[in-house]
Amino acid sequence: MELVYLWVEKYKNIKNQGFNFSPRFECKFFDEYETDENGKEKLKDNCKLEINPKKHKSIFPDNINITAIVGENGSGKSRLFEIIRNTFKNKILFNRDNKSFIIVKINNKIYQVNNAFGKINIPTNSIQIDEVIEGKKFKKFFLSDEFFIPESGYEKYKNDNISYFSQRFQDLLQLDKSFFNFLNKEYVFNKYQFTLDISQNINMKDLGIDEEGVYSVLSEDGIRYGQKPWHKFIIKILYFYMNKIEDNAEFSNEIEMKIWNQDFSFELIQEILQNQVFQTPTNIFSIDNIKSIMKWKMQYSDIFQSNIFSISEGIEKKLSNGLLKYLYEEGFLNCNFFNNNSKYNFTTLSSGEKEYIKYFTYNSHNLYRRRSFKNIVFLFDEIDNTFNPKWQKAIINDSMKWLEKMEQLINFDVHLLFTSHSPFILSDLPKENVIFLEKGIQKYPFKDKQTFGANIHTLLSDGFFMSDGLMGEFAKGRIEEIKKFYERFKRFEDKEKSKIKLKRLHKQQRIKLKKTYKRNKVKFEHIQSIIGEPFLQTVIKNYLDELELIFSSDKNRIDSEIKQLEAKINKLKNLKK
Repeated sequence: MELVYLWVEKYKNIKNQGFNFSPRFECKFFDEYETDENGKEKLKDNCKLEINPKKHKSIFPDNINITAIVGENGSGKSRLFEIIRNTFKNKILFNRDNKSFIIVKINNKIYQVNNAFGKINIPTNSIQIDEVIEGKKFKKFFLSDEFFIPESGYEKYKNDNISYFSQRFQDLLQLDKSFFNFLNKEYVFNKYQFTLDISQNINMKDLGIDEEGVYSVLSEDGIRYGQKPWHKFIIKILYFYMNKIEDNAEFSNEIEMKIWNQDFSFELIQEILQNQVFQTPTNIFSIDNIKSIMKWKMQYSDIFQSNIFSISEGIEKKLSNGLLKYLYEEGFLNCNFFNNNSKYNFTTLSSGEKEYIKYFTYNSHNLYRRRSFKNIVFLFDEIDNTFNPKWQKAIINDSMKWLEKMEQLINFDVHLLFTSHSPFILSDLPKENVIFLEKGIQKYPFKDKQTFGANIHTLLSDGFFMSDGLMGEFAKGRIEEIKKFYERFKRFEDKEKSKIKLKRLHKQQRIKLKKTYKRNKVKFEHIQSIIGEPFLQTVIKNYLDELELIFSSDKNRIDSEIKQLEAKINKLKNLKK
C-alpha cells in the first residue's frame, strides 16, 4: 500500500498544489475556478485528474515503501503531514472553504480520500479510481503519527517516564529476547532488575524541606547518613506523597513536628500511616511494603537493587507491592535490562543509543498492537533533530532491518514518510522516493542526476536549495573579506590601466590599498592557512601571493618572481621549436 498523491487548495503557505508521493505513478490535477454569488473565487466541480503509471523498479520489497520530504525550514514539510492527518480525520484545514484529497493505493485498488472535496473527472485513458470516500470513514489502513508529530505526541515521547518505556521494551523482549540485535548483535536482553537511587530520585529541597535539619535530628538519634539510608528514603517518600495530597498543610506540620521531636522508628511510621489521609485503596505506605523494599541489596550508599528477574517474568507481576508500583509509576524506580553474557546493559548505554532504541521500541509496539491493520502509514517528522549524524546515516538501513524483524511477528504493508534536513537520509533513497519542497511547491532539482548514493555536499546544495553554499556564515565572511579586497585591487588596476583617473590620484589610492593590505596581512595569511577545503585554500593563497608581490618592498622577492616568470617564458618558447 502507499500514498500516491495529495492535492490541497490552501493551507498556510501551500496553495493550489499537488504532491506526488509514489515512484510508481505520476498524477496531475487540473484545477479550475469560478466566481460564486458573493464574488469569491471557488474551485469548480469535475476538475480533471490524470493518474498515469510510471516505469519503475523499486529498491524496496513490494510491501514496503519509503518517502522522504526535504527542503529548507519553512518550506512546508511538517505542514504536509498536518494536511495528511487532517484529511484522513476530516478536520478543517484552515476554513471550511479549503479542500483536499489524497489518492491511496491498497492492493490493486485506487481510493480517493476526500476532505470536503467535490467530484473529480478522470479521463478514460487514465487509471480509474475504484472508490471515493470521506477521510473519517476510510478504515483501510492505520495512520500512525502518535509519537512523531510535534502537536500530538513527540513531546510525550521525549519526556515519558521510565515505566512507560520499560513496559513496552519488555513486551518486545518477551516476543523475542534478541529483538534489538538488528541494531547491534550484542543487544540481547534476557534479564531485568529494579534500581532505586535514594540520593537523586527524590529531592527534599524541591519539596521545600530542610534536608540538613532532618539529618541532624536523625543523627541525634544515632541514625547517621550512610548508616541508615532507608530512613532517609522513607522520610523523602512520605514528604513527597504528602506534597501531592491537597489540603494537607496541617497534617504535614503535625508529621514534621513528630519527626523533629521523636525517635524515627517504625512505630512513628505506623502512627503516621494510620492517619486517614494515607488510607489509600492500595495501602501504599504499609509497613510490610516498606520492609519488603528494605530487603534489597545495597550497591552503593544510596543505591539499592532488587533481585534479578527473567524477561519472561512480567514487570507488572513484580509490582504487586503498592509502594513499588507507586515509585515505578512516578519514575523514581528504574528498570535496567541486561544479559550476563554481554557487555551491554541499558542503563550504561549513551543517551544517543537510548534514544535510538526508544525510537524503535515505540514504533515496534505501535505496529504490533495495530496488527489487525494490514496496511499502515507512519509519519516521522524531522527525526534527524533527535539523532546525531551516526544514527541519521543508519536510519533508513536500520528501518529496513527493523521491518524485516517485525515481519517475523506480523504481516503488513507499510509506507514510511520522513521529513528531514539530513543529506544521509536523502542519499539512501532514489530521487523517485523524495519530495523536494521550496516555499510550499514541489520541485524537481535532480532531473539529470540521482540522489541514491550521491555525494552529501551535492545533496545539501541541491536537495535543500542552499543556493548560498554549504559553508558556515562566519567562515564564509572571513574568507570573502580576502576575496573582496583582492577584487577591489583588481578593479583599481583596471581603472589605472584605462587611465580614467589622474596619475596622482592613482598613486594615492595605491598607497591607501597598500596600507590596508599591510594592516590585514597577518590575519589574511592565518585565515588562508586554516581553510579546510584544499582547492579553496589554494585559490586564496594565489590571491595573497599576488597581493604580496605587488605591495611588497622586498626587492629580492620581486627579482625571484621575475626569474620564475622568465623561466616559464623560455620554456614556452622552447615548446614552439
